[in-house]
Amino acid sequence: MTTPTSFQPATRLRFCVERSDYRAAGVDDSYLDAWPAHPELFPPSLGELSRVHEERLAFYQASPRRSALVEALRAAYRRLGLSGDELLAKLSRPDCMAILSGQQAGLLMGPLYTHLKIMGTIRLAEVVPFPAVPVFWNAAEDADLSEIADVVVPGRGGPAVYRLEVSRYPEGTMAASVPASDFDLEEFARWWETELRRTDFTDGLFTLLRSTQAASASLGDWMTRLVHHFYGDRLLIVDPSWPELKPLGLGLVECELDRPNATAEEVNGAGKLLQAIGLPPRIHRPQDRTSFFFVRDGVRHRITWRDGRLHFDNESMAVEEFMQLLGDDPRGYSAGATFRPILQDALLPTVVTCLGPGELAYHCQLGGAYLRLGVPRPAVVLRPSATLLEPQAAARLEKRGLDCRELAQPVEHLGKSLAADGEGAVVTQELAALRAQTGRVMASLRQEAHAIDAGLPAALDKQEKNLLKVLDQVEDLLMRRLRDRNQSRMEQLAGLAALLFPDGGPQERRLNLFYFLNKYGPLFVKGLCAALPATGEPVHALVRWRVEAC
Repeated sequence: MTTPTSFQPATRLRFCVERSDYRAAGVDDSYLDAWPAHPELFPPSLGELSRVHEERLAFYQASPRRSALVEALRAAYRRLGLSGDELLAKLSRPDCMAILSGQQAGLLMGPLYTHLKIMGTIRLAEVVPFPAVPVFWNAAEDADLSEIADVVVPGRGGPAVYRLEVSRYPEGTMAASVPASDFDLEEFARWWETELRRTDFTDGLFTLLRSTQAASASLGDWMTRLVHHFYGDRLLIVDPSWPELKPLGLGLVECELDRPNATAEEVNGAGKLLQAIGLPPRIHRPQDRTSFFFVRDGVRHRITWRDGRLHFDNESMAVEEFMQLLGDDPRGYSAGATFRPILQDALLPTVVTCLGPGELAYHCQLGGAYLRLGVPRPAVVLRPSATLLEPQAAARLEKRGLDCRELAQPVEHLGKSLAADGEGAVVTQELAALRAQTGRVMASLRQEAHAIDAGLPAALDKQEKNLLKVLDQVEDLLMRRLRDRNQSRMEQLAGLAALLFPDGGPQERRLNLFYFLNKYGPLFVKGLCAALPATGEPVHALVRWRVEAC
């Protein structure tokens, strides 16, 4: 990994991880609960790794696909100017398997959970009992641009969002087709400095962003270069849009076209089985929908199967014509969500796939397609989940006596924590008692005063009003200061909520890693990766760290 000189750390980080239930990440636990009871409806688990390894190794060794894959990846890496010889040499070994994760090509690598997937993949590859290479599938052919167009950081007034305007692109445009230069990096830098403080690492970060953007043709390429910068010495990156890889998938596409709408039938049938045990299916496909797209000029077009022909982009053709089209230019197909996992596992020697909880749900509907296409399924594990708790944030929570999960609720509901043991109520009660006592004392004095001089009670009435006015002023002063202090506390809690639960959701699904890199430097990535558990178990990690001078 190459790090620009200005990005060198002057500190070291000590990490501490507290494990908690995976549900702390706010995931739907219905699938997690059903997995042990209904294994026949789920992909293989890590407990079946020995059998899965045997099946996947036999499948992969039965064809020349390994050498073709390694040569294609080597050519793609050379074209992009990336280093990967050591990992590719390991992958070329006949006994080497792949631990796989994947994600869309998000801006600046997307939300934290992308990194948690990558880190989970790297950590698991370190502990499996056979040679394995961690692989990240950069899904740059994904066309849901609105899902990848945000960079979110905890800004000065809450979650701050920088958004790439994607409405200018035709529907179906892939991230691999959007020029990296369309992201206005100088405008982004100005936005960054309005929302975040400059640090010793800021200049280095933007040097990295400028150099990688300048070398990248597309957002997909930019994602590859950034991921490679931080993980390239430990992780192979695969982008399905790379022209070197496209010919390798044509055989599976041809098999799928033997029954172009079979995957839709199988996915919907599996959905009914899930419904029967009370699980909501995540995928439903129209009966005429195929499982992949036709790509023309960087835009994906949905393909339907009607009357014995494939229909797309106002055209129709027979299967044989379509395969001839792909033979002339293999870049003309792109896998959809139901075909992509099978394509991955046909191309790669995958033995374990690291998934998010939502991905687990739709993998439950793919068993029939795997079986029909003759691709053994890898085991699946849930990616690590984490909340990153900065040192200052941890200190503030401890001072308030709060658990970070309490900040998932609206901040105004934490008013009881701002009352500071009822200080406001105590002030009000004490002054009310003092006013009552003043009234009793002045009433007694008025009786005595009347006996002395009949005109004195009126003068005492005036003095009583003055005394009560002084008490009002005391109360106003104390309550104003309490409100100011509580407002400061409220603002602090709002800032903590923006860090831990931006927009009310889990931190890992919104915040961008560059926020933490800006504050703690490039070693943050390796430190966090090393701190995460390597077991493959569904774990939510509450991650704390302290900063020490080198």
